[in-house]
Amino acid sequence: VLGDKASYMRLDSGIDVNSVSQNLSELSVKDAESYNDLNDPSSKTKGPTTNINEQFTSGQKTLETPVHKLPLLECFEQNEDGDTELHLAIIHKFIEAVYALVRMVPHPKYLNIKNEDRQTALHLAVLTRQPRLVRLLICAGASSAELDRQGNTALHLAVQADDLNSVRAIIDPITTPETLEAHLQYTPFHVHREIANIHNYEGQTCVHLAALNGNVEILRHLLWFGADINAKEWKGGHTCLHLAVERADARLCVFLLGETGIDADEMNYAGYTAYQAVWDINEDIASALRNHGVDTYIASDSDSDDDVS
Repeated sequence: VLGDKASYMRLDSGIDVNSVSQNLSELSVKDAESYNDLNDPSSKTKGPTTNINEQFTSGQKTLETPVHKLPLLECFEQNEDGDTELHLAIIHKFIEAVYALVRMVPHPKYLNIKNEDRQTALHLAVLTRQPRLVRLLICAGASSAELDRQGNTALHLAVQADDLNSVRAIIDPITTPETLEAHLQYTPFHVHREIANIHNYEGQTCVHLAALNGNVEILRHLLWFGADINAKEWKGGHTCLHLAVERADARLCVFLLGETGIDADEMNYAGYTAYQAVWDINEDIASALRNHGVDTYIASDSDSDDDVS
């Protein structure tokens, strides 16, 4: 249960990551002088390389080379798809390797490396529905504001997938014990950003995606942490209430009208309020809007003729 902070630091199998092994729990990077430039040719490791994920895939129970003895830049070199060992370990759900790699880096910038699809490790942890790894990355200082090729943050993806656990892992406040239990090589700097209000390239914030899914629980959680319920998506100027009436989602409408501060008289780019869009289509929702006290004015044909004249 994600409400239990200790659960973030445990593997899906129930194993406590902090006691897996010396190789995975006592990591150290001593020669990280060149970490500021991942593309510096002089910093590339010469000679044969060791692929962590290949070793796990081949059925090995332990690594031939302990993770903490692998050259740092070797682990974070990108393959032809732009993926690093961290990306691949997350994709293949090699959880111990993920913890080891996160603990060996000297700076959170390594966690924000993007592959060819502009996905960071955090995007991939969400896409593979691994909220414990999502929380680990967030506690380690990974940026939650990075955009993928579609302009989605990791939070957009979590909301879109109806993954409340990952939503919570991204936006719930980080505690000091969580940071200490991550056993990082640095002190992460956590910047509070209202990432729920970032628009993707479709012009949608996270509240629009939650409304399109009719997910009241996720929408409620987003609002607790600063999401703007009156935000308009950029294509049609629709608010969550417009989207709810278009979907004929009575439950969502009741939630929006009764538990949020939504402006029920807000117009979309066509000049229509939610009531004007639904009054002659769905009487139940129209009645709920009237009971809420919305403006019930409906322009008649004669009004349109007057405007033309």
